[in-house]
Amino acid sequence: MVQKSPAVSYSALKTGAEAQAKKTITALMKFYLDNDIIENDEYVQAKKKMDEMTMSSLVYQLNAGERALTLLLETIEDGEMSPRMFEVLATLQKSMLDIIKSQTMYLMATEESNKRIARDIEVYRKNTNKHEIEEAGGDTSDMNIQRGTKDLMRMIQMGINDNHDSDEDIIEIEADSNE
Repeated sequence: MVQKSPAVSYSALKTGAEAQAKKTITALMKFYLDNDIIENDEYVQAKKKMDEMTMSSLVYQLNAGERALTLLLETIEDGEMSPRMFEVLATLQKSMLDIIKSQTMYLMATEESNKRIARDIEVYRKNTNKHEIEEAGGDTSDMNIQRGTKDLMRMIQMGINDNHDSDEDIIEIEADSNE
């Protein structure tokens, strides 16, 4: 029997899986969270490491499974046609599909988790800002957050128009003829 496939370094396969997982999880977190949160929050850092480790394992299993599947197919092509080989092939193919499903489900769960963290951070910041305003004696009844000058200018214009609508607040001052 002639070996067609070149030897594979499984440590290199593992290192590649770790790099791919790290890149994927980092990109996912950057999509939903600020860099400041990712780099400075202990929980987010620990979650990132766990997510990278889990994803790395899934990627490695998929890569190693593909290698095993290739070797099995080559062995069958070389003439090993026993029914057991085909049974193992079917089982391995099913395992590969399960790994792919697991990767997809894990990424979806990780994405939802990051969305939840982003929402929680936004709520926390909003509550913190409200508390700081109350401590300073400010009014928190209208907690509009303005993003961009267009909305800010619209709110200012509305405020100006509201003031002009109430004529009793306007006091006319007549100019002296001496000036």
